[in-house]
Amino acid sequence: MWTLDAARGTALIDEILVSTDCEDIAEVCNANGFSVPELRPAHLATDTTPSIDVIRYHLTTRPDVEWVVLLQPTSPLRTSLHIEEAFATLDSAAAHKLVSVVEIECPASWVHFVADGNRLAALDPLPKKLFRPNGAIYIARREAILAGADFSSGGSVPFEMPAALSIDVDDVFDMRDACFFLESARHVSALYGRPD
Repeated sequence: MWTLDAARGTALIDEILVSTDCEDIAEVCNANGFSVPELRPAHLATDTTPSIDVIRYHLTTRPDVEWVVLLQPTSPLRTSLHIEEAFATLDSAAAHKLVSVVEIECPASWVHFVADGNRLAALDPLPKKLFRPNGAIYIARREAILAGADFSSGGSVPFEMPAALSIDVDDVFDMRDACFFLESARHVSALYGRPD
């Protein structure tokens, strides 16, 4: 529910649509006031289905949608404030797409790739910083998505988030880290008299 609460907490999102193939998830969402218009078709519910394909599917039935905000539930530490800051970043850049990113944890000089001949090669020229998508926020205009673009293709504006808030829950260890962070944040909020 963290992701849905973050979406609900900003006035910048007009409608929240949950896409799932799970009846239990749909039932919980509907009980909490979130729209699950239909269960996701089987061909869009595999472990390898790209999110962009699911979005394109839903856009075909929603001609009034101008902007799409993808908030993946595997990034539970993003807040309503992050969503609002991402929109402000997008607006100030006058861009059509945004992806939240986190700086890669090691110096750029440590990053190598496997070149021809199965040999390690350094990046040349060496960038000042390297970033990777953190999975928390993706925003794009409808036209960009329907024209075949994905969120990370050329022209996307980066929205940098701190590493501590960029946990992407892919396994039980990531879930442990996210729960620890959320529980710690709740204790800090209580200590200083701030609401969760």
